[in-house]
Formats: sequence, structure tokens, C-alpha cells
Amino acid sequence: MLRFPLRHGLFSKRDDFKICIANSLLVVGCTLVASIAVYSLVRPQIESALSRSIEITLKNKVHFFENQIEAGWAETSALATHPLLVEVLQQLNAEPDSDHAMRGLKQKMDSLHLAGITAATVFNINGNEVMQKGYLSQNQTKKFPMHAHHDLFLAWDDNELILHVKKDVLDQYELPIGSITTEKRLPQLTSYLREINEIGKSAELKLCETLEVAGQEMVCLVSNADFIKFERMPRDIKETKSLMSYALDGKSGMVTTNGYRQAPVVASFTPVSSLGMTMVLDKEEFCSAMSEQEKIIAVFLFVLIITGLLLLFWLVLPLMRKLARSEKKAQERLKECQCLHGIRRDMDRNLQEEEFYQKVIVRLIKAMQFPEITSVMIKLGDKQFVSDRYNKNLMHRLQAQILVNGDAYGWLYVIYSEERPFWLPEEQDLIDTIASDLGRWIEQKQTKQRITQMATHDGLTGLPNRYLLHDRIKQVLAHDRRTHEQAAVLFVDLDRFKSINDSQGHAIGDLLLQEVAARLTAIIRSADTVARHGGDEFIILLQNIRDSQEVKVVAQKILNELAQPFYIHGKELHIGGSIGIALFPHDGDDVETLLRNSDMAMYHAKKSGRNSYWFSSPEMNPK
Repeated sequence: MLRFPLRHGLFSKRDDFKICIANSLLVVGCTLVASIAVYSLVRPQIESALSRSIEITLKNKVHFFENQIEAGWAETSALATHPLLVEVLQQLNAEPDSDHAMRGLKQKMDSLHLAGITAATVFNINGNEVMQKGYLSQNQTKKFPMHAHHDLFLAWDDNELILHVKKDVLDQYELPIGSITTEKRLPQLTSYLREINEIGKSAELKLCETLEVAGQEMVCLVSNADFIKFERMPRDIKETKSLMSYALDGKSGMVTTNGYRQAPVVASFTPVSSLGMTMVLDKEEFCSAMSEQEKIIAVFLFVLIITGLLLLFWLVLPLMRKLARSEKKAQERLKECQCLHGIRRDMDRNLQEEEFYQKVIVRLIKAMQFPEITSVMIKLGDKQFVSDRYNKNLMHRLQAQILVNGDAYGWLYVIYSEERPFWLPEEQDLIDTIASDLGRWIEQKQTKQRITQMATHDGLTGLPNRYLLHDRIKQVLAHDRRTHEQAAVLFVDLDRFKSINDSQGHAIGDLLLQEVAARLTAIIRSADTVARHGGDEFIILLQNIRDSQEVKVVAQKILNELAQPFYIHGKELHIGGSIGIALFPHDGDDVETLLRNSDMAMYHAKKSGRNSYWFSSPEMNPK
């Protein structure tokens, strides 16, 4: 009776101990099984996220490289098309010793540092150096020839990347009148190369280009934690195609392979314009972060069996969230780079204004963090380009001013229909960059328009010059041949203009010509053309006329209008006009014949007493 309770108590303790052991083993087993299962599910996702992070990092570097190179190319192209440089080179080609032209060129060269250009040399049409600013790199052996642009290459000099660009300078007729060579140091790209050790101690970045002469040999810039060096190396090794060879062929991807040290590595490769770029990281270091976490997880699993599973999730989930946030942020930056690259590519295409700005709006909306609630408006003076969901009354707004030649030209607005936790600094930077790009694009467009205006219009009156006139006559004749319609060329010569110009001065004569141009333009239809042929001679092209009687009416209106007094600077001036008329197809079937016959008819009108009009005819009889 007395031993039973003791044995019973001892048995109970032993059974409790066994149960505790069994339960502990069960918990340990379940925890280990759950941990292994969770680890098996999580590890591929972690590796995949790390791989994508490395691939996105390389793509960001590629986009940054391409943007820097395209920006340098665009700056030199804008400089080569600048009207001041074109005008100065034309003067120097005509007068090599012109001090005025040299001063203008020096002023332009002194302002190059504002665009980040460190050295530049201007050559005339004969290839002779006209002026040099700064010193161009003399190390021509360490360079990357950009096969996509034969007049552009990257050079490595004094431990820094340099962009070397040569661009022809063309006049308004697209004929070369000289050239300019520029160099721009690229400290940000150099920093990208030096920051490779931030990815890992074993990380190595290569930037290579195939040599045109060697073919199977390439020139490379190699950057790792120990050094940055410039060297030549074979494109393929032992007839095995290298990763760089794939990049140079325009392919991109990410692989796990054995490196040159016969150790497993994780490698990413992608093209950069005509170059190739690879980034290699030892797989051991690539997986080191996970290895450390595995040790921590294992220790906590054995020390804290009951809380092991929770502790595992506590360690892994923050890492996964951090990687997810990092990946999402990298994807947003990649979207922004793609947006900028697409907009700058559209700038080089000959798009209509409405189409171009709508493409800018579409690309910008796609690059936003929440495109489904984003709307955009581009305001340029009295013009507005808006997206479909635009509502000016919404308050969640980002904006950037568009500056053209330093002056306010318009605004870029991005508006959200809901309040969300936006990454405002990054999105504001993107909007500011696009606004800056739009300003530079508008400047270049305006410069081209001014050059076209100078080439095709008279500088004094603003009327089409003889070159544009010839082109319009050709177009009208081609149209009238198809439709069997008539056209007329009126050759107008001012009477008594020379005496006024000589007695009153050229300034009064110029104002008088401008008034004559205004009166002639007001007389004719908008479809017709008034052009200044030279001096006091004007050509009027009438298209789609019914008969000669209609031309007589117009000619008489011109004579009546020219007979009215002109009041210039308080002076009353009187002139007249003599008009020669040639009809298509009766008096000629081409531009030269019509102009010649109308000129001869004008001569007879002037000879017959002036202030009259004559039709061209074989006998030159007045009508």
C-alpha cells in the first residue's frame, strides 16, 4: 500500500519525461520538416530575386551608359547646327582673316564648359584647325570605337572615361562647311566603374568592343575591387563562344557557369550600343547572405525549438520584403530609364507635333508608380496636350516648368485622382528631366525652322525667294498638267524705284519694298504666291485661272494699288509698275520658259510707257 503510491508517482514522472521527450522530438521534427519545407520554397525565390536584382542593376548601368553617350552626341550635334557656328564658319571660309568671325567663334568656344565639354577644336572646310579650346586627349590607343557612330568613340585617359565626338558642320543646303571635334569627361560613368566593389568583393565588370582590324580580338576596360585597367583580349577562348561575344552580338541574359578561375560564378551580359558589358560575381559570395541566414536559423532552431518556426519566418520575411521593395524600386527606375530612352528616340523621329506629345504622355503615364490613376497635361503657350483622364480640378499634382533658351515656355503637369503613398522625389526628378528634354528639343526645332526660313525666304520682305518660287511653280505646273487647268506668271517691275532709292536713301527704299510686298500679298488669293525675284522685281504666280480676262483683272488691281501714294517716315512717295504676263501652257510649259517670256513682256510694257501690263506673244503685241 505504501510502495504503490511511490511506484505510481515514479512511473508518472517517467511517463511524463518520455512524453516530454516525445513531444520535444515531435516538435523538433515538425519544426525541422517545416523549416526545411519553408527553406526549400524560399531559397529559389531569394536566389531569383537576387539574380533579378543583379540583372536589373546591369541594365540600369547600361541605360545610364547609353543616355550619357546619347547626351554627349546630342550636345555636339546641337553645337554643330548652331546658327552662330554656321555663320562664323561661312565667314571664315570666305575671309580666313576675319577678326569679327574669330571673336564670335571664341565667344561660342568659351561657353562650351556650360554644356560640360572640356575640349573642342573647330576645323574649316579644308580641314585646317581654326580654333581650339582646351586640350584633346592624346592617348589614342586606349579607346573604344563606337561602330554605331563612326565619328564617336570612348577613350580611357588619366583614369577617366572621355567621350570623343567629331561632327560635320553643314550650311542651310546641307553642304559641309567645316567640322567640330569635342571631348567630354564622364565622371559619373567612371564612378559607375569604380563602384563595382559595392556589389561584391569578387564582382568584375567588363566593357568591350570588337576591333574592326583584328576581328576576333576585342579591347576591354576591366573593373574590379583591386584595379581598373585597359587591355586587349581574344573575343572567343579555345573556339568557345564567350559571354562577351554574346553581348557584342546584341544578346542579353544571365547564366551560372565556371569562371576563368574554374570557380562557379553568376554572370550577366548585355549590349551597350555597339559595345558589350558583362558583370560576374562568384556564386559563393552571391549566396553568402543566404548562408549566413542559414546558420542563424539553424542556431535558433536548436536553441528555441518551440519558437523556431516563428523565428524562421521572422528572419526570412523581412528579408523577402526588403528584397521585394528593392526589386520594385529597381523596376520603377528601369521604367523611368525606358521612358526617357523612348522619348529621346521619338525626338529623333520626324513626328507631327500632336503625335509626338501624345507619345510623351503615354510613356510618362506608364513610368509612373500608379499609372491607372495618373493623368498628364503638357501646356505650351495657348496649346494643351492632355491624356484621356485629365481633370484640372484634382489636387494631387506634380509639375515642372519647360524652359526654352532660358525663358519660360510651358508646363508639364502630372495629376493623380487618388491620394497614395507616392515616391515623390523620384517621380519629380523624372518629370523635371522630361521637361528639360522637351525644352532642348523645342530649341533644336526652332533652330531648324529658322535655318529653313533663311534658306527659302527673302530677308527683307519675308516673301518666298527665287528658289522657293521655282519649286512652287514646278508643283503648280505638275498639278495643272494633270487637271488640264491654266496658270499665269506675272513679272512685276517697279517704275521710278531706283530714283527714290538713290535720292531718299537705302533705308527708305527698303521700307518701300516692304510696303509693296504687303500690298501685293493683300491683292492675291491665299493659294497664289508672291515672291521677290531680286532688287525691285516681284513674281506673282496665279494658279487655277479660267482665262486671260481673270489675269487682266488682277494685273489692273496691281497697277492701281502701286499707283496709290506710299507714306514712309512722313514722306509721300509715288511709284508705278510694269507687268509682263506669261500663261501656262500657252506661253511656256516649264519654269524657265514662263519666267523668260514674262520678263520679255515686262520689258515691252516698260518700253511702251510704263504703268501697263503686256501679255507674252510671239509678236509681243499689247493686249
